[in-house]
Amino acid sequence: GAYRAQFGVDTNDYVMYVWQYLCEKQCETQTEKKLDIDKLQKNLPKIKRIMFKESKHHVELIQEKLNECGVLFTVNQHVPKAPIHGLTVKTKNDQVMIAMTIRYKYVDTFWFSLFHEIAHVIYKDYLADQENEEKAKAIEERANNFAKDILIDSEIYDRFVEKKDFTPSKIEDFAMKNNVLPTIVVGRLMNDGYIPWNQNTLRQKYEWITD
Repeated sequence: GAYRAQFGVDTNDYVMYVWQYLCEKQCETQTEKKLDIDKLQKNLPKIKRIMFKESKHHVELIQEKLNECGVLFTVNQHVPKAPIHGLTVKTKNDQVMIAMTIRYKYVDTFWFSLFHEIAHVIYKDYLADQENEEKAKAIEERANNFAKDILIDSEIYDRFVEKKDFTPSKIEDFAMKNNVLPTIVVGRLMNDGYIPWNQNTLRQKYEWITD
């Protein structure tokens, strides 16, 4: 499988395996459709627009769009020893599954992780041998770039940051013109070091995830 996680000394392979197994059991009956990557790519704009709908429906709406393309989808609470944001894997039933958690609950992290995992599906990274550290790093970097560009076009983003005006009104205006939530723009600016992590008046969290 292809993981988006923060591995460290507290990671336990057995816990991660159990978490993955439970995710597979939870969503194995969602769809019998075969993976259709062309349809998935065509559905990307529709999936992205879901972020503007009522947040409590996001998971079911994303699941619906992914199931149409033959992709299983589930979101579960992360557990100790398994610091996972997202996982893309081929299940024992020969289906492709995206399983996610919401660590820290941030909306921008969720959407970035979602499109990161979708990239792994499109590029079939779950079939790649990731024992080679350089190859695994390249796979993750490609998925990161895919997610960034889907959320905010890089050329347009670069022109925005050149102006160095990151006031809330400018961020909201930029977000509106580029069909993303302001919190997505804020997350990108924080990650790239343009604004501090504690400047989070526009950064939102999902309220439907329990601690």
